[in-house]
Amino acid sequence: MSNVSSAGGLRRPGLVAGFLLAIIGAAAAWLALGFDDDSRPFPLGLATLLALVGLAIATKAVVDSGESSRRPRGQGAVAVAVGLLSTWGLAFTLGAGFLLPTFVLMAGLLYVCGVRRPAKLLLLAVAISVAAWILFVALLDIPLPPSLLPDAMQSL
Repeated sequence: MSNVSSAGGLRRPGLVAGFLLAIIGAAAAWLALGFDDDSRPFPLGLATLLALVGLAIATKAVVDSGESSRRPRGQGAVAVAVGLLSTWGLAFTLGAGFLLPTFVLMAGLLYVCGVRRPAKLLLLAVAISVAAWILFVALLDIPLPPSLLPDAMQSL
């Protein structure tokens, strides 16, 4: 009995992951084109880079001989990470602010990466979220999209 899957994409998970990253990057780049001139360059550059990395991963999966039919470990974690990033982007664009969705994203990604102690996970998620806010808002002066949060929480 052959251990090779009949679905070629399942033998090369990099093909699926790369394709998804390329699509998400292209969609994010398209959305970034609608930003104002001051805040467009960074998200557009990052989204373009994501799309190019996705294409590189998919290309590598096609070029590789595919001798091993074993699926690599951790595909579930990748799916969860993609889901977290997608949810973060949706929350961000729907007006949930920056800090709250970013904190949830960081906590989820840290958990997926193996941080299980609650105090450590919360401390790291807060530190990363605040550092990101300081970097983008305070240092780089990148305006955040409008938030639907109450006035007292607008800068969050």
